[in-house]
Amino acid sequence: MGYLELSKMEKEEQKETKKNKSLLYSIITIVSFVVILGLVLIGIKLFGPDDINDITEEIIEKGNTEHGYMYNGFVFIYQDNLWHTKWQRGDVLYNAHFHYGPLDVIDVPVIGHLNTELDTTKFYVTFDPLEKNISLIGLGAAELGLSLVKVMGVKITPACYRNITKGCYKRPIITCDNTDEGVIFIKSDEITKVTLKDNCITLQGKGDNLLKAVDKVLFNLYGIVEHEQD
Repeated sequence: MGYLELSKMEKEEQKETKKNKSLLYSIITIVSFVVILGLVLIGIKLFGPDDINDITEEIIEKGNTEHGYMYNGFVFIYQDNLWHTKWQRGDVLYNAHFHYGPLDVIDVPVIGHLNTELDTTKFYVTFDPLEKNISLIGLGAAELGLSLVKVMGVKITPACYRNITKGCYKRPIITCDNTDEGVIFIKSDEITKVTLKDNCITLQGKGDNLLKAVDKVLFNLYGIVEHEQD
């Protein structure tokens, strides 16, 4: 077998590897969204109406029990690795679900401010498709999307930070700098924080700390935890 034939085979193998990796990233992201939806549904079903009412009344009476606690007027109940509370918009009372409670994310800083003229009824949610923790980013994006779309009525458009995998081929390529519309950028980083700048919300953290950043910004949006003044 000659060098040219070997080189051609290597190129084909590399192309196939890249194709498989791209498909894997897409599958992992989709599975992450399904997982969070499943967890939310499980959390809702495991407590019946009577149980929820009894637990809620006990927390309101005592402030802090084995099932949860009161925070800023909201009752938080912990069940099956998720925190649950209720939030009202207009005449509708919603169930909201989080991986962390407000006491768990107090130390996550929220830095900066958004443009006051930004249209906050719609956002792109973007991420780097080559992130190593793509499943965790997908999980964070799904949790964020559930609250923004279902509870707050915000329109979400999934996007990619760069066009480098098959999963991003037909997605908008969005960064914080190439559009004036609202952008939520989710990324892995050693430092856990939320940054608000102009039209962009950047959520970052390493491992599960990324989910803390997601929950911190949700608590800010719900008005459960006040945005720190910097």
